[in-house]
Amino acid sequence: MPNRNHTTATDTETFPFTPLPRAVHGKFTAQRQRHFIAALAATGFVGDAARACGVSEAAVYKARNAPAGKSFRAAWDAACMSDTALAARAERRRAKVRAHAAAAKGQLACASARPAQRTSRTAFTAPEPDASDPLLGFAPFVHPAPRRNSITPDRQRAFIAALAASGSVRQAARSIGASMEALYKLRARHGAEEFARAWEKAIDLGIARLEDTALARALEGEARPIVSHGEVIGEYRKHNEALVMFLLRHRRSQRYGGAHAAAQPDPAAQERALIASINAKLDRAHAQWKARQALRDAPGDGGELRQINPPSPIATPKHLAMAREGGITL
Repeated sequence: MPNRNHTTATDTETFPFTPLPRAVHGKFTAQRQRHFIAALAATGFVGDAARACGVSEAAVYKARNAPAGKSFRAAWDAACMSDTALAARAERRRAKVRAHAAAAKGQLACASARPAQRTSRTAFTAPEPDASDPLLGFAPFVHPAPRRNSITPDRQRAFIAALAASGSVRQAARSIGASMEALYKLRARHGAEEFARAWEKAIDLGIARLEDTALARALEGEARPIVSHGEVIGEYRKHNEALVMFLLRHRRSQRYGGAHAAAQPDPAAQERALIASINAKLDRAHAQWKARQALRDAPGDGGELRQINPPSPIATPKHLAMAREGGITL
């Protein structure tokens, strides 16, 4: 027996409504309104339907909330409850489940259905580290008087594992049922230094994953729809040139960093030049000291030894030995 609460989108008269006047939104014409309702019944999501007809979500919600939009709102609600919309939303949920299952197998999977969100570090979830992973080998903070809702050592390790997998503090806190405020307070407490260091290492893993997704976006671009007369007739790939240049400047700074990057001296070369300068000064000081020693030992005109000033402290054998022990070669 068919469900009377649900409708199908196969009949063009399933969602009859009176389109709003164009004055409500200039681009949201009557044709695009009908296209939006049909796409909403097919996809089940307002954002997908709005992109399909070439308007923003703000425009369609503005039309829905307009005083003259009663008929449009009724068609909207009916389209959301259609069988095809319910099936599309169910398939979206199953796709997220498959993405998490792939992540559990060690694959990097995206649980977001929106392409614009696929460069976010929270859109991609990596597998959580094993219990034997060194990241989880830190000494957790032990509460002196634990309460029922205290963040126990097991919950601390679970938080670090979730943080390493997602890269999001909010998402990891939600996974263990703790507030971000409590976690930050725990991190700042005396005795939680190892927990704080593990936190930073887990964040570094998320940042590395963010760098990978940004590189993929720079290489592959982002799919954009081509809309003509309210209908999507194709798509094209848009590359973010600013993102490409940012990655090139930081990954290939010697070639793409510009005059400023080329003018920056090499730190290793600076260190070698500094050591060479110190060695030259020590060599000159040592030569001066030896000359003073020879001049002191040589007899004067009357046969007496000459009285000379003592050498500079830096030229003494003691200081030369200290320089050698410091790693400066002579």
